[in-house]
Amino acid sequence: MRSHSRIYSGPKRLHVEPTLNCNLSCKMCVRSVLDEKGGDMTLDIFQRLLVPSLHSITFAGFGEPLLNNALFDMIELARDKLPRIRISLNTNGTKIDENIAEKLAQSVETVAISIDGASPETYNEIRQGSDFSELMGKVRILNKFKKRTKMETGFAFTATKKNIEELPKLIELAHECSMNFIIVSNLLPHTEIMRDQILYDSNSEEAVILFNKLKAEAHKKNLDLSMYPKCITEPRKDRRIIVKIYERAISEAVDRGFDLNFSNLMKKDENTLAHAIEIFREAKSKASRYGVKLSLPRIIPRTKRECVFVKDRSVFVSWNGYVRPCNQLMHSYPCYINGRSKNVSSISFGNVMEQDLMEIWRSKKYAEFRVKVKKFQFPPCGDCTFQDRCDYINREEFRYDCYTNEQPCGDCLWARGILQCMR
Repeated sequence: MRSHSRIYSGPKRLHVEPTLNCNLSCKMCVRSVLDEKGGDMTLDIFQRLLVPSLHSITFAGFGEPLLNNALFDMIELARDKLPRIRISLNTNGTKIDENIAEKLAQSVETVAISIDGASPETYNEIRQGSDFSELMGKVRILNKFKKRTKMETGFAFTATKKNIEELPKLIELAHECSMNFIIVSNLLPHTEIMRDQILYDSNSEEAVILFNKLKAEAHKKNLDLSMYPKCITEPRKDRRIIVKIYERAISEAVDRGFDLNFSNLMKKDENTLAHAIEIFREAKSKASRYGVKLSLPRIIPRTKRECVFVKDRSVFVSWNGYVRPCNQLMHSYPCYINGRSKNVSSISFGNVMEQDLMEIWRSKKYAEFRVKVKKFQFPPCGDCTFQDRCDYINREEFRYDCYTNEQPCGDCLWARGILQCMR
């Protein structure tokens, strides 16, 4: 009975997309490849989302929240209906003026400003349509009003090869600007150009550890593991030993719940990984010194995966009222995961203009989705040897994976700790 109650009890965290429109053209943004017309959430849609079980509301999504003229009416409505609710906002900051800053300070607990660069050159190139100097002026305006309240402000930073060097400098900037926190996420690339900008590895932590152990063993026997592919097709003196080492490693990996993608493991970019890890270490030390809360993603994916959105009882609602399970499945879009192209198809369990939110949340289909994802018994797609030619995850529209799961979660970078967002 207790388990049944947890499945059907209401959502705790509501993620609202106030609009799909934006006034910038950022290089890494999903909107550059989104085949969907923009629009604003109406107050009528929003008021249908305010169920008693909610603890927090985050205004974010694929557009710029401050472009929706009804945003502060939504916030006021939420405050009236749910007095103890915590409200957060993710913005590009360009629309902030004294009037908006004062309203935010009086009505919102947390504001994150997307920045992606600590210098005018980097910021202006990435976040096209904005200006670094103007943004700094808006940050100062926001913090002027923040002093009178308990509101916390911070930066949201998407780490790439191009801007990673500026992360320690961003800590200093946050300190100078009296910002409380920095949320860092890795990049989910949507174009071939951006695909080359990722910092993180595709192999899980345990896969890397096991492969390094494998290499050390081979080195002691004067064997070259890179010859493994040739061992399959060509007769070689050391063929038997190399194949035996690999087969034992694969068996050990499977027993421990992951896989080994030897091709990816052998061409791992050690220099980029080591550099990113060192920059993260420097940033962490500097953040500690300045008292800035720093949330970093993983560079090496975690082996044990989990969905933080299902774990936190989160629900996402797009600007037009569709109820979605997570950030990844909010809209349909192309992207690159682990170097290969992929089409992500959105998932909706209903629309609040047609059904009550709690009715949608408690529906059999949505409840079963959450139960399945909470267990997270999905194939380890990121480590899989066959991922490049896998028809299950690479087909135009996902139907099921190789474990026959109908949830497209085995390939999720949020579940591996690589991507993170404001919660």
